[in-house]
Amino acid sequence: MYHSDFLHCPVMIKAVSFSSFTPVEQTPAGDYLGTWTAGAPIPSPGSNGGAGVGYTNATNDTCWLYSVNGDIDGSGTAPGQFRRYNIITNTWQALPNYTGRAWTSAGRIGTNIYVVGGLPSGASAWSAMTGTLQRYSIATNLWTTLTSAPTPCGSSGVSGYQDSLLYAIGGQGTTGNPINNVQLYNQTSGTWRAATPLPIARANGWMVIKGDTIYYGCGVGPTTATFNNNIYVGVISQSDRATIAWTVSGVTYPGTNRHRMDATLFGCFGIYVGPGATATWWGTGNDSYTWHGGTSPMVSVGPIPSPTSDAHVGAGYFQRGSYRVWKAVVATGLIMSPPYHILNTQIYTDSCLFAPPLSEWCEGFTSVTFPPTGWALTGTATLLWLRATVSAYGLGVGSAKADFYNVSSGTRQLNSQTFTAWGVSQLRFADAYCTYINENDQLQIQASTNGGTTWTPVVTLNGGISGELVTAPPQTAAFTPTANQWKWQTITLPPNTNKVQFNAITAYGNNLYIDSICVKDITGGITPITLTPNEYSLNQNYPNPFNPTTTITYNMPKAGIVKIAVYDILGREVATLVNGQITAGSHDVIFDAANLSSGVYFYKLVTGDINITKKMLLVK
Repeated sequence: MYHSDFLHCPVMIKAVSFSSFTPVEQTPAGDYLGTWTAGAPIPSPGSNGGAGVGYTNATNDTCWLYSVNGDIDGSGTAPGQFRRYNIITNTWQALPNYTGRAWTSAGRIGTNIYVVGGLPSGASAWSAMTGTLQRYSIATNLWTTLTSAPTPCGSSGVSGYQDSLLYAIGGQGTTGNPINNVQLYNQTSGTWRAATPLPIARANGWMVIKGDTIYYGCGVGPTTATFNNNIYVGVISQSDRATIAWTVSGVTYPGTNRHRMDATLFGCFGIYVGPGATATWWGTGNDSYTWHGGTSPMVSVGPIPSPTSDAHVGAGYFQRGSYRVWKAVVATGLIMSPPYHILNTQIYTDSCLFAPPLSEWCEGFTSVTFPPTGWALTGTATLLWLRATVSAYGLGVGSAKADFYNVSSGTRQLNSQTFTAWGVSQLRFADAYCTYINENDQLQIQASTNGGTTWTPVVTLNGGISGELVTAPPQTAAFTPTANQWKWQTITLPPNTNKVQFNAITAYGNNLYIDSICVKDITGGITPITLTPNEYSLNQNYPNPFNPTTTITYNMPKAGIVKIAVYDILGREVATLVNGQITAGSHDVIFDAANLSSGVYFYKLVTGDINITKKMLLVK
């Protein structure tokens, strides 16, 4: 019985006052830094043994905690409530239930939340443990049941990685003992595979992925009577993501909590580690720590006001001037008396000096909703524009398709949402097209400065055999592009444009696809503010894919020896971009791949104990 000792371990919980750090504030209103505050309580019931997932939207102005309920009564009842907490408005919203389970875990890849493993509602034995995998789409508000993990697991460490991978690390197995399995799910192929296991079995610990490094701390294992404070560090191989080089960190967790803990990427210190139970199977605690990772010390930001464990933990942020304000949220969680959960929402605030987001607006057609939210279709050829699943250069999911192959006459306009108007802006998008024989299908770009009331023609791109749209030779079958049959279009827009139109004009030729649409501010004459970054970072190269040059930006919080090198798919170093003493600040380096062949490459920043790797695609 997985909860057999629960009712025999009553604990009196003493209230703890809020932390009294002196606030350091960039504006006079709210969000005092280094303090705990109380948010709106989660609607009843709360739970223990569920999970939390933080999410910040693409414009960095709204953030949420997604809350996955687990055991609501201490007896394994798990009806499957699923809610989200808006950190900005301090409100809770009910979402569609999932198939409820106790001892479940969750992680996120992009706008998809994955719930992994756990015991079915009411199960009374560990042998009922499952590997059930369900996905919630933030974009569509729908749940999908997917292929179960091969090894059943409960309270695993679960986290998304890069753009398509999900790691499920350790957990409680079907015998009631911790397991050391590391299971890797690929959301593109929908398949699982085994990765390098943990050195020793663990369950109920905290886990995050920061850069290319997995941190798994504390937990029970190899038995449920062994409580740990060490931290496993796993470096993910960039040639095979199932290969993990595990070591034991020289840093040990300094608090008294040992398991039933959770962690999340967070603000200035990199990682937030929430409260858990002490060295006893059932219990609560009030520890809270932040950590940079590596060899840096953990910093206490506790005690958390209301002790708990098995809470729903996540973080989000929003931009305020030159600062990024972070909120770590600890919602609901275990207490040692009926109903065995609290309804508290406890929030810790911190901030980082962080340059405001790039003046850029983008659309990648990743949502199945078409046209995307805020977009509109006009014109007589009602079947001309639709969403396709193929994506630019084979990366990501989705594009917009002008179905010239099946629509013989007319025009159809795909009108963007209204976006911020800049003095001078540039439209950039990827397209793929071929004609049927020699028909001249066209794409006219129009711009509006008044939200679509009036339109100004900017350019007309031609199809045919050699027009500006062409990326492949003529064919009589309906055209679906391969990863190599795309190219970039870059167009300067009229001043103060705040809406663009893609006007498809059919000549009954073959299909056109557009994707990765971005409008970027290129207004000149502005003196940039120089900010010293708060942490090491390596940005995604731009453009990506590229041919043959691309720009890589990296940030240094202090001066130091830095090496940035480029590697091919076999791990061979093909270029050294930086190798020497670099000052603190933000830096750019240009990579010229004129002498390299098309394919996937990796670029890596190494300085001290910091090791960050990113992927890029060269298409010639």
